[in-house]
Amino acid sequence: MSPMVEIFSVQRTHLNNSNTVLKAVNRLTNLETLILTDNEITKISNNSFNGKQRKLQTIELRNNNINDLDNFAFNDLPNVSSIDLDFNNISTIKNDTFVFRRKVNYILNIRLQNNNLNAKSFEVNSFANISPIVFLYLANNQIQYFDENVFKPIFEMKKDLVITAWNNPFRCDCKMKWLLENPFYLERITGIVCADRRSLWTYTVDQLLEC
Repeated sequence: MSPMVEIFSVQRTHLNNSNTVLKAVNRLTNLETLILTDNEITKISNNSFNGKQRKLQTIELRNNNINDLDNFAFNDLPNVSSIDLDFNNISTIKNDTFVFRRKVNYILNIRLQNNNLNAKSFEVNSFANISPIVFLYLANNQIQYFDENVFKPIFEMKKDLVITAWNNPFRCDCKMKWLLENPFYLERITGIVCADRRSLWTYTVDQLLEC
């Protein structure tokens, strides 16, 4: 396989071990787009990329069976701008899954829509060490609230973090009060629609005292 390949694609196969194909990918020093969609991959291991993919911008891993993202899974990719993990079985985001050895130079889009994420899926520093400008897509999961202990520090550190969260079963109670108390946080999340089909914006703090 020529190291000058810019787009590498494996789709609609029974591939279930990402390490097998990534060994080949790691020789592609000119790679810009990696497409491994509609396969049966279950895990992305730590340090899956060896640091030679300096031009890699787009990683598409949607519609697999991924249920395990190791720490440092995407380490040493300084030019990555999009990681698409939609339509998998991801239920946990570890502290160092999205840690990068070198500062990411671009706006970073992380897509985690249509997975098995809930309010307890995110470890405390899940998104603390990533690009300054991050668009995080969390629609169509099982998130009932955004844990203040997890997301408030992230919002403080990442002033340009934007979250899309449509179609989650949000419970608008005391666990969401911290967002309403600080519009600077709330305005950076789109799609918080409560069980009564009202936007969180329409509530008052006094209406969110009970849990």
